[in-house]
Amino acid sequence: MRLTGSGLGCPTWPQCTDASYVPHSAMGIHAAIEFGNRMITIAVAAVAVMTWLIVMLHRPLRTDLRRLATFAALGVPLQAALGGISVLTGLNPWIVSTHFLVSLSMVTLDRDTGAPRRRLS
Repeated sequence: MRLTGSGLGCPTWPQCTDASYVPHSAMGIHAAIEFGNRMITIAVAAVAVMTWLIVMLHRPLRTDLRRLATFAALGVPLQAALGGISVLTGLNPWIVSTHFLVSLSMVTLDRDTGAPRRRLS
């Protein structure tokens, strides 16, 4: 986002402009990319929260899944806030780096939950 400038396609946050949440055509492709990222984040947040609810209601209890679901349900909104702070600070490298590291930890958090694996044969 820093290299292409797409992170500042929408100059404000959470709105895209001072008057609208949606970019207009004069703002160009970077605004469309940034707006698309924001829309995808809303969908991912909804899935993370629904997953958390399902895992919390699941029986028998799976503490490994509860930890992962909780991390995702909290991590996605945290990522949205960090993304907003990144925009508001003009893509400050420290904020962008933190945003990236949280993303990286969410993706790589727990490849092996300790749960038995099913063999595909």
